[in-house]
Amino acid sequence: MDIDNYNNLRLIRNVRRISAKTLANRSGYSQAYISRIECGRRRLNTQVLYKLSLALDCPVSALVDRDISRALADVKGTAPTHGQQLIPDYTNSVVRVVSR
Repeated sequence: MDIDNYNNLRLIRNVRRISAKTLANRSGYSQAYISRIECGRRRLNTQVLYKLSLALDCPVSALVDRDISRALADVKGTAPTHGQQLIPDYTNSVVRVVSR
């Protein structure tokens, strides 16, 4: 089963503060393959998703969830309180909690 190229791999990797090289070593895939997944040039299948989720210590659902706030809550183990949401800051590879 192939998964659409939409994925949160780079975001979750940055939240975990894991380099692409480290993720490659942990997952058994090459760094180039990880990069191609992050850039959307490779499709994800269930086996790849499973190995990456183990390497990142996150649920598989966080890797493909289109709701980034929910995906980040799964990874960080915290959910935003009422009136707040988790916002990824792609330039600094961090996640901020902001009021809506």
